[in-house]
Amino acid sequence: MKSLCLTSELQAARDASQSNRVRIVAYTGGVIEPPGWGPVVIDLSGLQLPPSIPILADHENRVGALVGSGSPRVEGSNLIVEGTISDATEAGQTILELLPDQVPIQASVGIDPEETQPVNGDSITVNGRIIESVPGLQIVTRGTLREVSLVPLGADSETFAILVAKRKDYAMTQSDSAILAERERAKTIQSDCDKFLACGLDTAALISLRNQALDGGWTPEQFRARAAELLIAQRPEAPRIGFRTVTPGQRDVLAAAVLRLLGHRELAAKMIGPEAAERADVLRCNTLLDICKAAVQARGEHPTTTDELLRASFSYSDLPVAVGTAAEKIALSVFNEAPRSWEGFARVVTARNFREHVGVRLSAAVRLERVVEKGEITHGTLSEETVTYKVETYARMLTLSRQQILNDDLQLLADLPAVFAKAAARKVSDVLYEVLLGNGGNFFHSSHKNILTGSTSALSINSLGEAIAAMRNQTDADGMPIDVTPRVLLVPPSLEATARQLLNSTQLARDVSSDDQQPMGNPWINALQLAVEPRLESDAFDNSSDSAWYLFGSSQDGAILLAGLNGNLAPTVEQQPADFNKLGMSWRCYIDIGAALGDWRAAVKAAGE
Repeated sequence: MKSLCLTSELQAARDASQSNRVRIVAYTGGVIEPPGWGPVVIDLSGLQLPPSIPILADHENRVGALVGSGSPRVEGSNLIVEGTISDATEAGQTILELLPDQVPIQASVGIDPEETQPVNGDSITVNGRIIESVPGLQIVTRGTLREVSLVPLGADSETFAILVAKRKDYAMTQSDSAILAERERAKTIQSDCDKFLACGLDTAALISLRNQALDGGWTPEQFRARAAELLIAQRPEAPRIGFRTVTPGQRDVLAAAVLRLLGHRELAAKMIGPEAAERADVLRCNTLLDICKAAVQARGEHPTTTDELLRASFSYSDLPVAVGTAAEKIALSVFNEAPRSWEGFARVVTARNFREHVGVRLSAAVRLERVVEKGEITHGTLSEETVTYKVETYARMLTLSRQQILNDDLQLLADLPAVFAKAAARKVSDVLYEVLLGNGGNFFHSSHKNILTGSTSALSINSLGEAIAAMRNQTDADGMPIDVTPRVLLVPPSLEATARQLLNSTQLARDVSSDDQQPMGNPWINALQLAVEPRLESDAFDNSSDSAWYLFGSSQDGAILLAGLNGNLAPTVEQQPADFNKLGMSWRCYIDIGAALGDWRAAVKAAGE
């Protein structure tokens, strides 16, 4: 498999006693562009870390290029490698000669990616950081760390790492202290930069400002102040169609104030921005009417009665939009935390409109043929290797009355977005499992060799082995193996205890009356990811069963397709004044999704009779 190499800046310091201990911060969780790849983010939670890895020079796979060895680990959003540099090789001697002079050195980490996913949407949260999406961005969800190399020049310009050679009796010098202080300054500025990116600040302008801060020796406080000024200057005025002039940034501050009032201050700083959250703190709004008053007073008005206050505050666009923005942020946060039993095996696809879309099964028979000299490339055929899918709209609307606003019923305002978000998350699962249980087109059928029936299909050590073998033996239309690896065991709640025993038990019981000498170990321990789904046995769903269970490949194998309009599965929550004949605010939530059965070769069903 092609090795994926990441890079990070490395500075070195070494004491006079020639201690050879090395510490490398090799990757800080952001976007990198390794040679031969486009933009990539490595999910450190899915990275397999061997106990020890070689430290090489320039990725050369030879003994003379061996610099040393180290032990990798993950600290927060950082990939750390600590070990020893050897002076037994020419490469190790060269590095040791450069270290006392504090020559900047680069580190390049070699990773074998095992599973990647395209990033759909404007941003993702990975490695504890919010990553802005760029065209072609991929996330490596699973991979194995193979080695770390020392090179003259790297490509990960957004990370800071320090190589510090030390021993137990090593006393930190003033130079070492300055290096560590510089590293902490740069790390703080980068963290603040990520927060401002999350609130919509222009990426190019912010990156330029960050580089100025790093190169100019700014303190983190100076960087935050300049970034806040840039954020305020960037805010456009709202359209003046039916509304009065809106102060730049006022909506964000009011939205942050609403989130703060509802107990989501950290969410305000993360999704709207630290500057808006800080300005909201200054407002000190302790009731919904306080926020209405702040919206009106920002324009120099001072209503004398509550009714005048409400009419004045909602005559502008910024307060209703701010309340809607706060609700949308709460809804998105709740939606992302909702249970998703399908996440390990359903492949998310993009629908650009509401028409029917056609996709190709990933295991389609497109075997590559050898082309002789001056020969022609022959045509393959997709025949039945396509699958169709489309999205539908699901929506609901609620109204918050004037009396509820006057009564300052914050619980309703806090609960409505969460109720909508949970309903949307449930609808995604409803749609997917209705399709799965419907078994359209005889998806699970003996002709597809992906169904187990009869009394032996009940979940057990033997039936699980039979299902795994059935999936591994699947072939394409040309009869060639397609190499699907079983990944997820999906069961109803009634089978959860049995499934956990099968996947977690270290030993299995055997009939002692037999004279055979069979091994006692469990062959399936930790072999699969377990997913439990109540819809599989719920009476609300057709064809449900408390004994049937399923085996799936990975999400990239595409046994089930889950489509979102423009790749977005999250709900949209919007707010506006109620109809003219009503006093209050109306809320609506809608989601555009669809599901389809994809490749039967990446799924096995056991009837469990």
